Amino acid sequence: MSRPSERIALVGSPNSGKSSLFNRLTGLRQKVANYPGVTVEKRAGTCQLPSGRQVEILDLPGTYSLNPRSPDEALVRDVLEGRDGAATHADRVVAVVDATRLDRQLYLALQILRTRRPAVLVLNLMDEADAQGIAIDVSALERLLGVPVLAVSAKTGMGMDRLRETIDKGVGRDNGNGNGHAPASGNGHANGSALVMVGENVSVHANGNGNGHGTAAADASWGQLDPARGYQEVEAIVRQVVRRRPGEKAVRGRLDAILTHRILGPVIFIVLMATVFQSIYAWATPAMDALDAGVRWLAALGRTVIPAGPIQSLLLDGILTGVGTVAAFLPQLAILFFFIAVMEDTGYMARAAFLMDRVMGSVGLPGRAFLPLLSSFACAIPGIMATRTLPSRNDRLATILIAPFMSCSARLPVYALLIGAFIPDRHVAFLSLRGLTLLSLYLLGILAALGVAWAARRTVLRGPRTAHILEMPPYRVPSVRSVLLAIRERCLLFLGQAGTVILAVSTVLWFLASYPAGHPETRAIEARAAAAAAAGQTHEAAQLKTEASGSALRHSFAGQLGHLIEPAIAPLGFDWKLGVGLLSSIAAREVMVSTMATMNNLEGAADPSESLRQALPRARNPETGLPLYTPLVAVSLMVFFALALQCMSTVAVAKRETNSWRWPIGMLVFMNAMAWVASLAVFQAGRALGWG
Repeated sequence: MSRPSERIALVGSPNSGKSSLFNRLTGLRQKVANYPGVTVEKRAGTCQLPSGRQVEILDLPGTYSLNPRSPDEALVRDVLEGRDGAATHADRVVAVVDATRLDRQLYLALQILRTRRPAVLVLNLMDEADAQGIAIDVSALERLLGVPVLAVSAKTGMGMDRLRETIDKGVGRDNGNGNGHAPASGNGHANGSALVMVGENVSVHANGNGNGHGTAAADASWGQLDPARGYQEVEAIVRQVVRRRPGEKAVRGRLDAILTHRILGPVIFIVLMATVFQSIYAWATPAMDALDAGVRWLAALGRTVIPAGPIQSLLLDGILTGVGTVAAFLPQLAILFFFIAVMEDTGYMARAAFLMDRVMGSVGLPGRAFLPLLSSFACAIPGIMATRTLPSRNDRLATILIAPFMSCSARLPVYALLIGAFIPDRHVAFLSLRGLTLLSLYLLGILAALGVAWAARRTVLRGPRTAHILEMPPYRVPSVRSVLLAIRERCLLFLGQAGTVILAVSTVLWFLASYPAGHPETRAIEARAAAAAAAGQTHEAAQLKTEASGSALRHSFAGQLGHLIEPAIAPLGFDWKLGVGLLSSIAAREVMVSTMATMNNLEGAADPSESLRQALPRARNPETGLPLYTPLVAVSLMVFFALALQCMSTVAVAKRETNSWRWPIGMLVFMNAMAWVASLAVFQAGRALGWG
């Protein structure tokens, strides 16, 4: 495949549909990385043009203007001005504007036109503009701006072929006049000038029409555009080119009055979240059971094909059991990602951020911090990176400190395992007890985060609360394609981790749990098992084999390590095997599940017909015969996972974003100490009440 011939940057405000356009242009040919020399994330992909050649499409962070107040916005300015050199140089610019919000987003387009970069202006979301009764005179807009205006819809695909053809013809290329713009042809058509995108609708028109029309916007530097004067220009342009059908704003206003109401808004939000967590169990259980059964079937098949011995144990008890058990929770993750993507696409997330602004303002954070925290429910790493959109350093640091409290997708397999194994499948009113338990764990993380933010903003991060603007996007019907791409991207990220980190940890754990072999106690039990088998005592022989497996695990490297830390975790209700799981989850939280599955198999306690969810409640203390894990132990463990910082990748990203080890080490010590104290309180209080 040929290398891209040039690079085209997509620039636009948040909620302009820019990312949808990027997905439509690049399809599956995408990658995520960091810009050279900075920590801001970039999305890049290749676009196949009608001629067969390829161009690279660069999705720049969303920005409201080229006057930066955050690292993300500074990066956009630097790329457009060529400050970063050839590594991030863009040959042309596609300015993306939401056609339904021309009055809010055209100011950025005016700044882009003044950068003298070869550019194209496109009106995006024109299908929604039509549905909302918004009519835009594209020809008049071209005359006023003096650049071509294209109309497309990234959601429906309307106009995308025309856009690719326009890019393929080289519109916006430097034709040798020294400023990156081609002269007008004099016949009403540009032979290669600006490609400016506004919204999701694209149509090609003249850059100059020879009649003297057009603004002088491109003649001055963007830095000389005074905001007040710039928005006056925008207002004047919108009055001339936009016509609205009466009554459309009233409908949106009525919806906002309900969804952002001081009382009804939070109630609707909580009910919606409860429905999400209820659905995670109600919808995902059949698929999870099928995947569980598939893993067990593969293990049984493997035992008939692979000879007994260390290789069979490594492949089946270690790798397949470890990776397969975690992968079985993928349906629940997909459902969670589905709801998040739908709420983002419909515009509800901005309303949720507005609701949270009151709550977050009480702890010293802006409502905009809600969006990075929301990203942290998928993974704390992109959530921490998303704090770059916050202009205040103290706001960024406070948000970074509390982002790991959000229950990320890596915690969900642990929650799902323990809730499915120990919480009864009962209903409270119309909600299941399991769904309520899961919701409670997410709320616990949120409340802990708000408490820490309140304390931090009044001590180590003391300072005034910064003013901010929160834009309310229009309500939209979610794009099926966009939602499916979001689910695919996040699920593949999870599976990629299952195929790398969990695979590596499962292999190491199998070795630690299998060696050193041949302990005298284990050999003695194995000899008794062999004697019982020879005497035809099948049941006793099976029991002794299980006992021998447990003895081997206790005397292994993993067993020794678990017994070493057991005194520190025993007050929480955890045994040495859970201790091994806690240590292994430092690499990745979901490894806890694969650790328990591997150790359960190696201990000889596993029934091939049982899933791990069925096996854990049946586990018994070999000395007392009492249940090893109870509902109280499960709740104590879930509380620990909800509050602890166990992911070293999160610590590394926090170090990079804060440019110091002070903050991530402080987070690590404080969060784990907080988790230990909370888990201790839950377990000891439960025992005092007779629950354990």
